[in-house]
Amino acid sequence: MIKKFLSFLAIVTLFISGSQSVIAQSVQNFEFESLVADYYLSLDSNNVSTLQVVEKFVANFPDYDQNRGIERAIPQKYKNNNVDLKIKSVHDENAVDRNYTTYESNDNLILRIGDADRYVRGRQVYTITYTMRDVISFYDQQDEWYWDVNGDQWKQPFGSVTARVHFNPSIVQEIS
Repeated sequence: MIKKFLSFLAIVTLFISGSQSVIAQSVQNFEFESLVADYYLSLDSNNVSTLQVVEKFVANFPDYDQNRGIERAIPQKYKNNNVDLKIKSVHDENAVDRNYTTYESNDNLILRIGDADRYVRGRQVYTITYTMRDVISFYDQQDEWYWDVNGDQWKQPFGSVTARVHFNPSIVQEIS
């Protein structure tokens, strides 16, 4: 009886001590070194606002198998207007296409960038280019383009965030 109890106790001890080393790491455990966003705002031939966006995210991942990439949520509506969001490209720092899939959540298009069978480590660059329409609100007193550069739902810190707005002459003439 004592041998059976000691064998049971040894197995339980091995199970408990072995399970402690299998604690999962949080996939949120990485940082963004930077985000640089360029916004190219213009009007089309019908005086509808158009926006081309180029976002460059630089992420730093841990040096162990934890992450396969990032997710980026992009609004599909602006003030209840469908913005006709179109993803043009997703690539790395060498302009090599990155794999991505999409799904929708809370009026956002979510880009899941990465390979399901490959982990990323260290410094990774994700450049996302997309276009939108109807992003300017026209009022009697003024016109408005209001945009939240990186949102407020990220679980990761950002080292720096830079946003640059480029106005097409058609917008500048309309404003004057």
